[in-house]
Amino acid sequence: AYQSRSTRDLKVLTVLSEDDMEKFILAARDVGFSHHPRADRHPLDEVTLYRFWLPVRETGLSTSLDLQVGSSEFHLSVIARAASVTLAGVRVKLATREDLILMKLVAFRPIDRADAIDLATGADLDKAYLELWVERLGLGERWREVCAALEL
Repeated sequence: AYQSRSTRDLKVLTVLSEDDMEKFILAARDVGFSHHPRADRHPLDEVTLYRFWLPVRETGLSTSLDLQVGSSEFHLSVIARAASVTLAGVRVKLATREDLILMKLVAFRPIDRADAIDLATGADLDKAYLELWVERLGLGERWREVCAALEL
């Protein structure tokens, strides 16, 4: 089973127009988030990653918010497959394990590789779905590396 790890960040995937994104940035700043456009990245062709930081006065640290905005076929699939849950009284949609694995394969930094291995451990993976998107996203070599680590 997946072993969670403690982080100080939040990842959000959404589909927003440019106008709505500008409104979101202004609203985030109004509640205390910092946003620096130079920190934004483009991990996939049709998706932009916006980075925000919220200082936590009690600790002197900050919490980051990574907002992925776009409408690629893959990201629309992630949103459509997400499971609705209630966290602290708020209804949210969480990406499936398979989609988290795929997003980790896209990033594939050492920590993402380790997360992908942890997420792929255990039963009940929709391997057909994973293999479909691994092929479409050109992630075959990375997926094979994860499978080799798991001896799948």
